Amino acid sequence: MSCVCLLLFACGGNPEIISPDGRTRLSFVTGADGCMAYTVERDGKPLILPSALGLVVQERNLAGGFSVREIVKRSVDETWTQPWGENKILRDCHNEMTAVLKNDDGVLLTLRFRAFDDGVAFRYEWEVPDLDSLTVTDELTEFRFAEDGVSWSIPGNFNTYELLYRELPVSAVENANTPFTFRVDGTYGSIHEAALYDFPEMNLFLQKRWEDKDGNIYAKRVGTAVVRYYTTTDDWHNNATYSIMYGDITGNPEYKAHMMRLQVQERYAVNSKGESVPIKEVAWGTEDDIPTHIQLQFTSSHGGAYIGSPGNSFYVDNVKLVY
Repeated sequence: MSCVCLLLFACGGNPEIISPDGRTRLSFVTGADGCMAYTVERDGKPLILPSALGLVVQERNLAGGFSVREIVKRSVDETWTQPWGENKILRDCHNEMTAVLKNDDGVLLTLRFRAFDDGVAFRYEWEVPDLDSLTVTDELTEFRFAEDGVSWSIPGNFNTYELLYRELPVSAVENANTPFTFRVDGTYGSIHEAALYDFPEMNLFLQKRWEDKDGNIYAKRVGTAVVRYYTTTDDWHNNATYSIMYGDITGNPEYKAHMMRLQVQERYAVNSKGESVPIKEVAWGTEDDIPTHIQLQFTSSHGGAYIGSPGNSFYVDNVKLVY
């Protein structure tokens, strides 16, 4: 479901919070159709124009039809200790606004907004009846700048963050990995994620590999098995068994491109020259292709380096192949 509600937000009286120093104002607005948006002002001037909020999922309507049930505000001024970084003790001083909403599908949404002296933040907290997970198909969250400006970012890429930064007008950026840094009307800022929660993963790839005369390694993907563990268990899960899917699995109902596509991650192997080179997956295998290598990985943090939750643990024992 898509919705257009930005033209309905010119009136005053919307719920808002102001940063402790009084320079930044964040307002939350809902349209007549229950769509949601927010605005940001800095020193009395618009920085972010009315920008949509929400997600699209397969199972329920999370994009609109919401009505506000409650608005709660509070102020926080405390310190916390981070596990690593340049400073051990950090001050957390902000004003918070919590908007509780509900739609006709019985979905309860808590939107939590925070205004700091040096930035703003928001997050979605969903409670969906009878479901413990959701399949996200689209992201509606917008950042509509009041003016064009200059930005610094790397292109959007699932495989790596090791790319060259480019300097572009904000309006010229089609995709980007975060952090997305910008300068608009003299204000510098950066859009990034926070409070990320991660989960373990097991992946197994059967490959038929070969090497060319220059030492490049290529592979066909003969078999695929990828499992992510979204819940915490209190004890061992004995005899956990997972099927390997063979050949081109793009038409298989179990296929998930973000986890299973060719070259989903950049992996390396040592070639005949003793060099570590990337493995280039170039095609799906056929029934005539015999695997030469098995690639099996268990990880407590599926997102890679610098992504995840401190304290994740994943215990594995007695791994075997079953024919």
